[in-house]
Amino acid sequence: GMSAAKWIRYTISLRHLALGYGRGPYILVEDTFPALKVWRACPESPVICTLGTDVQQAVLLRMRGGRAFVMYDGDSAGGIGAMAWRRHALPGQQITYAVALNGLDPKDMEVAEIRAHLKGVGYGD
Repeated sequence: GMSAAKWIRYTISLRHLALGYGRGPYILVEDTFPALKVWRACPESPVICTLGTDVQQAVLLRMRGGRAFVMYDGDSAGGIGAMAWRRHALPGQQITYAVALNGLDPKDMEVAEIRAHLKGVGYGD
């Protein structure tokens, strides 16, 4: 198979890391370890690590009006950040609140738990 390192790229000017080239909906996470874990759970989707919770115009534009799930950490900052992405959605974008449950960080969840959580909020519909 392909090495994950081959598909990881970081662009300082755009302040985010993207993992994978899948055709599924985008999944946004806060940092690098959750990005790797979520990509392992959902390899059919591009995973974007936003390196924090700030809404980034470059990421909104990159998603080109598609569907996205914001799976930030299950703390208050993650919840607030996920809601901000929903408020700033561009026309035609469907951004779903998918913050990790029980205060967890996605990297601390099992791969099957991540996939089940995302499916529970509409991933794969």
